[in-house]
Amino acid sequence: MGNRPSLTRQIQMLFGGAMATGESRHGDKANEVDTMGKVYSFSSRRTHIGRCNTWAHWCADNDYELRWLREATTDMALEYLLDLEGLERSDNYRRSMLASLRKMEYLMLQRGWIKETFIPSDLTISAGPHRYGYRPDHALSIIACVAERDPEVALVLRVQMQAGLRLHEVTHLRTEFVDLEAGSVEVKGKGGKVRTARLLEPAVLDELPLNQRFVFSPETKFQRRVQARVRRACDELGIAPRGTHGFRATFAELRLERCAAQGAPEREARLELAKDLGHRRSEVTYAYVP
Repeated sequence: MGNRPSLTRQIQMLFGGAMATGESRHGDKANEVDTMGKVYSFSSRRTHIGRCNTWAHWCADNDYELRWLREATTDMALEYLLDLEGLERSDNYRRSMLASLRKMEYLMLQRGWIKETFIPSDLTISAGPHRYGYRPDHALSIIACVAERDPEVALVLRVQMQAGLRLHEVTHLRTEFVDLEAGSVEVKGKGGKVRTARLLEPAVLDELPLNQRFVFSPETKFQRRVQARVRRACDELGIAPRGTHGFRATFAELRLERCAAQGAPEREARLELAKDLGHRRSEVTYAYVP
């Protein structure tokens, strides 16, 4: 793709190259011709480009270092849809956004910009509960599988699952902000907001390398290594991939279960969970645990 154009320009190039004006979508469907790789009208192109640009801007606003569309990850798609659900956007709106993201993904595959999908194939937007996280037993299986090849990445995932952190919050964790005595860490989340995250099982902190500035590497290539390890483990285990963000949702489920076991009222428990996750409103937690 040569010199790097803006994300907006990349999206325009992608959908512009798929224009099929003058062709009939209904005719193609009747003849069982692939329609995912085509855009049949200028209005549809504008709509898809607008939705995908909204997602790209969200990525930039949420500290995702996305410079090429080919660098898109499962986390970027899932967290965006979670945010939309937390903001109580309608099911139809989220379905439309997912449809445009899937079309963008398909066109990238078609053009050879990416070699594999980044949006879970089983992900749907429907009424009723959604599972954005891994089942606890699945999460542990993924971590065990990753640990066989890459113990450092497995430790990152354990911290995510125990503290409910986003991947970039873990990889930018500074040694000085790890409190072994309190069993917590201080991280900078969305919009530069600082919060203290309490771990479900604080003992994992004893395994962290605390003799360096950052506990893990803050470089983007390390984050991609983590994401690749998770994807490979999911493929090997036959578990639907939920990216690294799935461990954050698993944490939310486990935290609420613990609060319920301790007799805490659900409203109070969800408010505390929202704080743990770095959100202000307890309503957002329903996007993680229906």
